[in-house]
Amino acid sequence: MNIEELLHTLFSSIKIQGNDIATTSFSKIEPLPPQSNRCADTPDLFHIFNLHGACSHVLHVSSDLAPQTKADEARRILTIEEASTTLSTHILKPVCHGFIGEKSFAIYPQKQGFNSTFEAKIRKLQLRSEILQCLMDIAEASCQEVPANRAREIVFSRFTWLTSTLSWSAVQAIVEKGKSELENGNWHPRFALDHNDVLYGNIVTDNKWPNTGNYYFTNWVGANTFGFGVHDILSFSISAGYSKAHISKTLSKLADKMEVSRHHLIYQYMLSMGELSVNLNDFPVYRYAKKIALELDYLTQSS
Repeated sequence: MNIEELLHTLFSSIKIQGNDIATTSFSKIEPLPPQSNRCADTPDLFHIFNLHGACSHVLHVSSDLAPQTKADEARRILTIEEASTTLSTHILKPVCHGFIGEKSFAIYPQKQGFNSTFEAKIRKLQLRSEILQCLMDIAEASCQEVPANRAREIVFSRFTWLTSTLSWSAVQAIVEKGKSELENGNWHPRFALDHNDVLYGNIVTDNKWPNTGNYYFTNWVGANTFGFGVHDILSFSISAGYSKAHISKTLSKLADKMEVSRHHLIYQYMLSMGELSVNLNDFPVYRYAKKIALELDYLTQSS
């Protein structure tokens, strides 16, 4: 489908929804270069220009391998908004979404991302403590306990998924110890909202530096309203450049907020990795393993 056909099909789909945003705001559409390290759920991206010639929105079109991705993400966003009022103001919401043929699409307002410039580094430093506190607040607000039988079912299934993907002896040992503590009543798992990919590449702001305005989390494809509360905070802290000492203090605070022992956070983290292991799509297993090795090092060394 060429650009003209895509634009026509897009406008028609939006009109069917009763939304006049396309006819009142859009003038042309241009494709962005393909993203590096694409996975099955990586969408094709297009800049949408308004009647004044400025880029006002970004169109995401699901890939052929995962045509439902943007529709699923839109539904997840609605569910997450209902589950977390703390997070609601920091979710980049689509202005509209639907289908172009068999593939789902979503249109988002154009925002400012982060790149490798000095300016972007300053912006990251400005925002990192605020973002980390937001993640802590989300974990605390969404934290919940479930009946023991249900918790056991979730723990054993996620641990099985994890060990089926990674046969490392260190991972196996943590899993077996976690199972033992669960059975002995020493560990009571907690469940909380997980984004599962909180990196600067999935965070945008209203404006350029120095007046960045609000920030927003994007890419909710892998989000889980019934997650495990550690993964987002750990992975973001590492990507934000915090020291192991700072991460240790942060994790201790998180354990207090979630009402679990500090060393139980390792089991909570492993549950998230088990969850991710069945949603890798074409994400290479070696990158998944590398991620776990890095984050486990921080998690254990800072304990």
